[in-house]
Amino acid sequence: MGEIARKVAAHWRSLVPRPLSSTVLGCLNLLERDELTGAGRVAVVADDLAPWRTEKLKALLLAADLHRSSLQAALAAGHRYDAVVLDVGDPCLRGQKIVDLLYHLKVGGRLLVPGALKGFQPFAGESDESFAPAREFLEALLGHRAAPSLRSLSSLGMRREDWHCLKRAVVSADMVGDTAVLINRRRVQAKLDELAVNEFVRATGRGRVIDSIAGKAWTPRASLRESESARGRFWANEWNAPDVFLREYRDVVCRPGQIAQVGRSLLPDSYRHIGRPRLGNHFMNDVAPLFATPKRKRPPDAELPGPHFYWDSEYRGHFGHALTEQLSRMWAFQRAKDEYPDLKVFMATNRHRRQAVPFEVEILARLGARLDDLVFVQGPVRIERLIAATPMFSQPLYVHPDIAQVWDRLGDSLDADASDRVYPERFFVGRRHAKRACVNAEEVEAIFVERGFEVVYPEDYSLPDQVRLFRSAKVIAGYGGSGLFNAMFAEEPKHLILVSSETYTAQNEWMIAGVRGHRVDVAWCRAERGVGAKPARVLQTPFTFDRDREGRFLSDVLAEL
Repeated sequence: MGEIARKVAAHWRSLVPRPLSSTVLGCLNLLERDELTGAGRVAVVADDLAPWRTEKLKALLLAADLHRSSLQAALAAGHRYDAVVLDVGDPCLRGQKIVDLLYHLKVGGRLLVPGALKGFQPFAGESDESFAPAREFLEALLGHRAAPSLRSLSSLGMRREDWHCLKRAVVSADMVGDTAVLINRRRVQAKLDELAVNEFVRATGRGRVIDSIAGKAWTPRASLRESESARGRFWANEWNAPDVFLREYRDVVCRPGQIAQVGRSLLPDSYRHIGRPRLGNHFMNDVAPLFATPKRKRPPDAELPGPHFYWDSEYRGHFGHALTEQLSRMWAFQRAKDEYPDLKVFMATNRHRRQAVPFEVEILARLGARLDDLVFVQGPVRIERLIAATPMFSQPLYVHPDIAQVWDRLGDSLDADASDRVYPERFFVGRRHAKRACVNAEEVEAIFVERGFEVVYPEDYSLPDQVRLFRSAKVIAGYGGSGLFNAMFAEEPKHLILVSSETYTAQNEWMIAGVRGHRVDVAWCRAERGVGAKPARVLQTPFTFDRDREGRFLSDVLAEL
């Protein structure tokens, strides 16, 4: 036993009648060897924290049963650690938390896992196979066997790419007695989700919550009928919308592609699908479920003083993404303006759009942002105060019913300036150019024309006229996609008829219908690559309408009009 360990053991015996466990003493010896016990930053994640509460060990103590987001927030709030001790009995939890903890270490920092290869005996009534994935992962990590199977990784919430990143990040993985010692050599950023970020800003003082709206569990107001398909019914029957927050962050680095970073942490505002278990952004390289790194890492080009409302997007300048993802953050804009009358609106350019798109300017102007309030940047910048709102619409996981107030406000403003003309009661939204094209579109559109529908192209209409078009109609048809998103501005329930591909799994139209109470009929068509294929852009796969399959369903729907 080393000198520091002996002193800690003596101190512990003076406080409680039981001695320090051999597990604790072993780890203290290892920390002493690396001169970390007295001066280094150490975090301990353990089932039982009592043995680790010593004067000599300067440690952040965290219970292993804390929610994953809480652990992430607590660790991300501090600087990178010299050492982390993972002292848990459940080997399955042990395997997962190794990946959650390793990247919180500084380069050269050590992750200590006492009893790493112990505890694999099954619990009463359980099969030994329940531990197989964790055992396979830990043995592979320590070099006792080849790489773990994809099935084992999946059971631990990991992908094959995570394993490769982990192996590259670990300088060495050795056993010292029964303790695994892993040394980290990679510096990446910690992802913060909506649960973690409030704890993070409280702990760091790098922000605050300005306002919030309570979440709501609810069922769609819409009705749904679908043709038979290989996909089967997959649209949600209910949504559990979370609490949404308006937050202020201080000293934020923002990068094109919707990346917002405070210190070494990536804010939840960096993600479109904010409710997913694993957050992702196309402008980042994922390293692990809770860690990523921006693809472009150059330091900020400039500093922006004052408050800026965050309205950036991975797909900035795309009508569909703006209408769903970005617009759903505007529930908080007026509240932010009340807090900061000089508020600017922040967006980054991308390779396709170097300036504001007209529809972006019009949407923002009608919701209270002047043209000279818009700030566009072409590279990374440091922002003094970033004001950001949780989206009320995050497909496919949730939509908050209060988003109707945003849709009504914008829709009323646009409708007031619509042209005084005759709008069709039935129309079909066509496509001149589409990546997800209907191969026999002329045949499909002819069917609707025979039933009294007018084929329209929204790009031929101003935004005010698009709103009036959708509000005036009784029946609205079209291909699944952004052409039908204006149905959000129709305050009265409409009948929506969708012709869509089985590989188009986005639920935007159904979520809009759920809020507005629209009736929805969907004719599902076979895609060229078929259901189950996994091309890089499966949502954009062309499809073909089959008269003898979904055609019969569509005929029955149209006969009811």
